[in-house]
Amino acid sequence: MSRVVACLFLVFALANACDLVNDKYRLQNSFTIDFVYADQQQCAETEGCLGGPGRRKVLRFDSAVTNNGYYDCTLGWTPACPGRRGRGAVQDQYPFHFDQCHYHWHLTGMSYFSLTDPDTGVLAAEGNKNGLCLMDVVCGRRKYSCANQGLSVGCQDVYDKGLACQWIDITDIDDSKTYIFEWRTNEKRNIKETDYSNNVVRVNVDLSRVPHSYVPMSPAPNQCTRYF
Repeated sequence: MSRVVACLFLVFALANACDLVNDKYRLQNSFTIDFVYADQQQCAETEGCLGGPGRRKVLRFDSAVTNNGYYDCTLGWTPACPGRRGRGAVQDQYPFHFDQCHYHWHLTGMSYFSLTDPDTGVLAAEGNKNGLCLMDVVCGRRKYSCANQGLSVGCQDVYDKGLACQWIDITDIDDSKTYIFEWRTNEKRNIKETDYSNNVVRVNVDLSRVPHSYVPMSPAPNQCTRYF
């Protein structure tokens, strides 16, 4: 294949891609500080969402991405669930990873969150949110779901702050300071986009002014049936 043909193919592929944009406004207006207990969040411990045992202070927030492109984001069908005799036999199929604790598929590399000290530039805390699904949540017509994943043009996929691991553990950092909160989406570019530059949002968060409130856990769709 000549360079010209290869370039034309790349241009065509990008022209038919979607464009994920992080919702900065929703993020800024969703911050709250809550407490969770590690012994009640065993899957969160396994996934590294908590920095230690016992009572943990967490910064919760919503994250919503909009497809502002001219074409749908498409990932296709989620890999099959293990059958009655398939315990422990599930193989990861990149970019999907099967979580044995939650017993469902995760979309890896979907979102990364961090808090950085603006005075020193040192990373203070971080969180890694594997996507459960990429699907139409805020949408006039719901074309995509956990079974057939994607995001329609003009629609949003939303992870609300009540979901497990939709937080950063701030137990061990100074909560009287202001930090730079950074949220990166599709960092590994598993989803083809026309523009990756709008996949990063940075906002200042003064932890001393973030409200404290109890947030009930939101149910997550469990894609696979347990037979044991």
